[in-house]
Amino acid sequence: MTRKLHTCQIARSLFSGLFATILLSTSHEVAFGIQLLSPPPGPLDATASVPVRALLTTYWERSPANETQSKKMFENAGRKDPTLLLAFAVNRLQQNRTRESRTIAEELTSEFPDNLDGWMLKIWLNTLEDKFDVALINMRPFKQKIDKSKDLSDQTKILIYRRLGRLIGYLQGPVVDRVNKNVLDGTIFAIANGLPPDVLNAFNESREEVLKKCDDLLRAQADKTQIELAKVRAENEQERISLERQNLVLEQTESQLIPEKERLRSEGNQQVSSLEQQASSLQQQLNAISTDIQSIQLNLQFMYADLAALSRPINRRYVSTYGLRNEILNAEFDLANLNNEGAALSNQLNGIGLQIVQTQNRLRQQLNEMQKEINRVNGAKRRNLGKLAKIASGPELADGKRSAMKNRATSLVTYDKISEELYRQQILDHLSDN
Repeated sequence: MTRKLHTCQIARSLFSGLFATILLSTSHEVAFGIQLLSPPPGPLDATASVPVRALLTTYWERSPANETQSKKMFENAGRKDPTLLLAFAVNRLQQNRTRESRTIAEELTSEFPDNLDGWMLKIWLNTLEDKFDVALINMRPFKQKIDKSKDLSDQTKILIYRRLGRLIGYLQGPVVDRVNKNVLDGTIFAIANGLPPDVLNAFNESREEVLKKCDDLLRAQADKTQIELAKVRAENEQERISLERQNLVLEQTESQLIPEKERLRSEGNQQVSSLEQQASSLQQQLNAISTDIQSIQLNLQFMYADLAALSRPINRRYVSTYGLRNEILNAEFDLANLNNEGAALSNQLNGIGLQIVQTQNRLRQQLNEMQKEINRVNGAKRRNLGKLAKIASGPELADGKRSAMKNRATSLVTYDKISEELYRQQILDHLSDN
């Protein structure tokens, strides 16, 4: 911004030096109310007035419907006279269609090259749209048209050159870094060459006003920037203190969460280990019962066979079936008890297995929740550290605020604005009511 301010000062100094020999004392601007430079020679008749009036009244207010209807009205109007073209160009500007307005202004200067409003609009709109070289080059034939015009009053000429002075000042100051210096210097010389002293004074006054406004605005913005930066610095300091306190709490939280997580893991593993030991003991008992069951089942098979063979003359220790049957009953009773005991142990074993699964699931869930919390704490710490690093790099203005300040300083309408309403009223004043 300091470099830009210096540029505005240099531009003003160089221009003043260049024309110091031909400048007279400062004069005051006249003809404030003039904007229509090439009015029709007489009131337009009723037929020609219809589309012009519609563009400037019926379809004037900015809206999508009026934007469309005004375009249709122009296209259906038939013969395009200078007033109709100018009215549509101003309508396009009112409807915020600057590119279309520029196209119509170009058509106006092409079809009616002596119409000064077309030249002024074209130059102004090219400047607005950052087509600086085009605007500068168009100023040269525009100057020739002004010199050849016999209908312009001295006051209107001064008004025109004051606007050209504002445009040149704009190109010398706020946007000078985007302007071709050779084209700019050549155009300034072409405009100033041969101008009467009072007109040249008016031109230079307006140019100086823009450069001064550029200086003042940049200084004001520099001051405002420092004020805003001081606010940001104070806010950053408060945020830094808050972030450091938050990080201290987060570090304490993390220092508690990590051992707590390990404690949960250790206790959970111990519970699972204890249940697995119980399950192992039950499994051993179940295996022993299973072995006993198999032994009894085998003995029963033998005894069932012996009972069947008692009728045969074989040497056995049983002298009657009574003892054998009694022994079989005892064995079957023992087998039933072992089956019941095995079933009970099996149920216990299944229950412990379920407890192991539940304990492992609960432990996994607790550890996951604990890890999420640790991750959240770490994430918050990283974000805070990032903010602290940004704060440590120094205060900065928000992009939107910085851009708004820059845009205001480099916007053409900050220094010169064509009034659509004034054009509208002055064109309407030349329409016939009959």
